[in-house]
This record gives sequence, structure tokens and C-alpha cells, in this order.
Amino acid sequence: MRALVTVSKGALWTALVAALWCMAPTEAAAQTVAEATPAPSRLTYNFGVDYMLHVSGRRNYPFSDDRFESGETFMWLRLRPRFSVRSKRLDILVEGQDTHSVNSRADGGFTSRKAWLDLLNAYVDVRPAGGWSFKIGRQQGDLEVIPRMVRTSDFAAVIRSFDVAEVGWQKKNTDLRAFVFAPLDNLPSSFNRHKEGEILWTTYGKTKVRALSIQSYLIARRNTTVTSETGIPGSGAVYAWEVEGSGSTPVSNLTWTAESVVQRGHYSTDDVRAWGVFLRGDYALPRGNLVDVRYSVTSGDGATGDGTHGLFDTFYAASTNYGGLGLIKGSNIRSFTVGGLLRLSGPLTLNWRYFNAFLNNREDAWYGSVTPNISRDGASSSHVGQETNLTLGYRVTPKLLIRTAFHRFYSGAYPDPVNGHSPFELRLQIIGGL
Repeated sequence: MRALVTVSKGALWTALVAALWCMAPTEAAAQTVAEATPAPSRLTYNFGVDYMLHVSGRRNYPFSDDRFESGETFMWLRLRPRFSVRSKRLDILVEGQDTHSVNSRADGGFTSRKAWLDLLNAYVDVRPAGGWSFKIGRQQGDLEVIPRMVRTSDFAAVIRSFDVAEVGWQKKNTDLRAFVFAPLDNLPSSFNRHKEGEILWTTYGKTKVRALSIQSYLIARRNTTVTSETGIPGSGAVYAWEVEGSGSTPVSNLTWTAESVVQRGHYSTDDVRAWGVFLRGDYALPRGNLVDVRYSVTSGDGATGDGTHGLFDTFYAASTNYGGLGLIKGSNIRSFTVGGLLRLSGPLTLNWRYFNAFLNNREDAWYGSVTPNISRDGASSSHVGQETNLTLGYRVTPKLLIRTAFHRFYSGAYPDPVNGHSPFELRLQIIGGL
């Protein structure tokens, strides 16, 4: 998405360079500045607007098509007008989003894109006594209890929404929920509508026993029209069963998380047999600094037409789990990541991250999130490449954040079409609320 303003290429790059003094955080940063606050004891209401200005330039990509163009500089502005009502037993939120952008292409031309004002959130959350809660309406694509399968990527111009009906029960260390939700197609010049032929159900549970936290959920996704690997049309039903444990270790300040996802079902005439394993360790350093190490493996499918769909389905997950440039979707991947947060001085922070990715199955493809898939017959290496992410953030006020990021990818031996290219992107964002 991009904006209705006429901006020269030079002006855009000047804005990027001039802003490097302002600094910012990265990857799982929130799409809004305001933090969650406890429910008030009496009824309150609020009018507000969140805004996000993003200026970005990408260079040295080997890809260009109608979805993605290398060598472009672009700017987009997103507004989120909001009305909320809050009390101890009731929350009502109505929030829109309006995004406009302008692009300066490598050939010197300009294009503009827009997503006119539409509903991002419009729900009612009722919490009667006894730990019960009931929520119904439209929610942005950050469903908190299933972030592995549904989460909005950071730096997204248009945030995805779902229509959700949820019932929950929370008591002490136990959290149980069940909900049904339907994704929406984001349409640029008309109101968003349900994605045709798809609906999802979820059951979720989490409990804590001493220092050990255990959670599990089951997502069922139904599609009325899908196509098998051999081109046979039919219906689809994919079930994703997740189990996660986390806790402390004998080493002070070191915690661990282990998560697995098993996928079964059918995709037209194909059986679904996919899986993923995700490991993580976090270490808390002095003065609020953090460092973490992650290792992820997801299944691939190199045997096309054998009647088995073995590729791990990321559902609506954020590709930022595997890099900030959107080059890796998260299917058929072995990924090692190390990164952390450094509090440099006062409101100035640095988020840093290093990614190293391999294909789990060389016979399958490298699946991109915003870039085309790449497949190499007889590849001698599974090494996709490495990526470095640096994001500096400066918290001007509690409601104003300025951040800039530089992401660069170094191709490995597998992606022959990418050899000789080191795609990079420089980003600036101003995020605030009124």
C-alpha cells in the first residue's frame, strides 16, 4: 500500500538518510504505540487516532513482478481512528484503518496505491462473573493465543482482520478458550469481505505448574475449493495441533521454550502429513538487556504427485520469524537465529538479529513470503542464505516512537538465481497516537 502525495525519488531518499539519527526497535514490535491497561472500575470511553508513517527503499533484489519490484522507494501513511468503551465487565472497540502510499520506481516513474477506510476492529468483549468471557466481532490479525499460526508481520502497511466469535474461561493459572474465525480479503476500493470458502475453528488451553507453563491448541481450517498436487480440485481440511512448554533452568536468568506443531488432514485427494519444531532460549542481561537463540525446523515436500502433502502450512503466520525482508515464508526451512535487545541510553534502544537458513528438503522449493518461490533441480546445497537485521528506536514520548531499520540478505549456495545479489532495505517509521 502507498500514498496520494507526489514525492520525488530524491526527496524520499533524503527523508531516509536524514532520519538515521532517530533510532528504533524491530521484529515483533507492536503495530500501535499504546500499551494494554487494566480494565477500569467504572465505564469510560475514548476517541483517538493512531498513525504510522513508513518510508522505505529496497535495492539489489533479483525479483520484479506485479507483486514485488526491486529498486523502488516508497512511502505509506496509515491512520487508525478509534472509539472505545471500557468497564470492568465490558469492552467495545470500533477502529478503522486507512492506508495510502506512493512508489518511486527504479525507472523513474511513480505509482500510487490505496486502501480506503475500512473496519480493522469492531468487537464487543463481555466478562461476566466467574472468569467467563465472550467476544464477538472483527479483530486484527494478532490473535494472541495462536501467534505461531496467526500474526501480523511487523512493518505491514495494511493489517489483516478476521471475524471472530470466542468464549473463554480464565481462573488462576488456567486459561481455556474456543473460537471460530473467518479471514477477510483486504480490498483497496471497497469494503473488505470474507475470504470465500474458508473458515477456522480453534480450541486452546494453557496452565502453569510451579515454574512450568504448558499450552496446547488445535486449529481446524476448512476450505471448500483447493487443488491437489496433481491438479485435482476438491475440498480441504487441515488440522494443526500445537504443544508448547516453557520454564526456567538451573542457570539464573535463562529460560527455555519448546514448541511442536503436527498437521494432518486432507488437501483435495492428498493426505496432509506435515510438522514443525521450534526451540528457543532467552537470557536476561543486566539493565533490561536481552539475548535469545532460536532454532526452527519445518517439513517440506519434494515428492510431487505422490498423494501426500508434506509441506508445513504456516497458515497466517508472520514471516518475520525468519527474517525482516520477507524472503522466507517458513515452510521447508531449517533456521538458526540469534538476537536481542540493547538499551543504549535512556529512550534509545537497538534490536539486532542474525538469521541463517537452510532448506529442510532440497528436492522441494524455497518458499518466499513476498517474493517468488525458487526451485533448483539437483541442487548440491540446501543453504538459502543469511540475513542481518538492525533496528534503532527512540521513544520520544509514551505515545511517539521513531525507529529506523537496515536489513540485508546474503545468499547461500542453493538459490542460483540470487547469487551475486545481496538484497537490502532501509526503513524509517514514525508511530504515534493522539
